[in-house]
Amino acid sequence: MDEHQILRSWLDSSQFGGSVRRLAGFLGVPLKTAEDWVYGRRGPGSVNRMKLYLVTGLACYQPRHHKENELLERLRLERTELTEDRVQRVLALLQEVAGELEFFKNSAPAEREALRRQLDGRYVAYVTNVLQLMLNEERFQTWLEMSRVGVGLTGRGRP
Repeated sequence: MDEHQILRSWLDSSQFGGSVRRLAGFLGVPLKTAEDWVYGRRGPGSVNRMKLYLVTGLACYQPRHHKENELLERLRLERTELTEDRVQRVLALLQEVAGELEFFKNSAPAEREALRRQLDGRYVAYVTNVLQLMLNEERFQTWLEMSRVGVGLTGRGRP
């Protein structure tokens, strides 16, 4: 199997649900560039090969020489720093939201109603659920898989 066929097969069963656009966005490359890799028009250069290796873990993207090994380590370090930065941003946002909610907890019913009128219940439910899922990787992975295949419930109030 060619490298692009391996990538396409991986993409179909990945967290990107077969979406080249989502993969491109995640890697920070133009859509056309990712399409070239997936559809075999050309292969990635060293930097993008190492990005693909970090994301996919596919053997066909393993470092081929010393320079790619160094590049891979630099990308891993950057990713770790980016992750830590995002963790800190999420924690700060949660602290800020908790503080603001404390105001509404201790306020008059009319003030809470003003907040309720502005909230989208679906968005609140989504954020709440994702945060809960972040606490358990197995449940998170199950949720990701179900969202990829479009598993949904039907019944009262749902199409």
